[in-house]
Amino acid sequence: MKKNSGLLIDFEGIDGSGKAVQSKLLYEWLQKSGWHPYIYKYPDLTGIIGTMLNDFLHRKLEIDERVQFLAFALDILKDQGELKKRLGDGEAVIMDRYIPSTLAYQCSKGLPLEEGMKIANLLDFIRPDVIFLLDIGVGTAMRRKFHQKIADRHEGDKKLLERVKATYLKICKKKWLSKWVLIDGEQEVLKVSERIKGYISPLLKK
Repeated sequence: MKKNSGLLIDFEGIDGSGKAVQSKLLYEWLQKSGWHPYIYKYPDLTGIIGTMLNDFLHRKLEIDERVQFLAFALDILKDQGELKKRLGDGEAVIMDRYIPSTLAYQCSKGLPLEEGMKIANLLDFIRPDVIFLLDIGVGTAMRRKFHQKIADRHEGDKKLLERVKATYLKICKKKWLSKWVLIDGEQEVLKVSERIKGYISPLLKK
């Protein structure tokens, strides 16, 4: 699905890669640049879908990878109408995870990547202007999450995170859904932010 006059920016990466931090920094910068930014963070752990996803992530519910894929995708799909309106109104929208995250995680658990991509393509998600993949090592991810004292079934699974990292790189190489920009997320936070702003600045002038 095409967007309208707004700007859609997606941050992707394994747990602990800095998506939330970079989303916040970009939000503040866009505000100063005269835009009206908005952040969507997925999964959205509110409502009926969110309750199920929260139970799954905290091991209170077991579902197979295809149901996982559809549940996480539906969580994102529910906001597409609202997202289209925001973009049509000329807003800048930041995604802290989007449908590539569903592909990366659920297709690292057994669902074939090509099958996941076909399903996602059929659902016709609005395409971002750019997808930033914040690439970090799995060891770094686990250290960061340890300090945050957060560990759901994804964050505490080293082998899964290794597969997710590899899947993300495959999707990035395929340039699926949009233009991807691979960024070394091991760098200092403000250095990463400056690179992101340097890429987005020309988009603000279009």
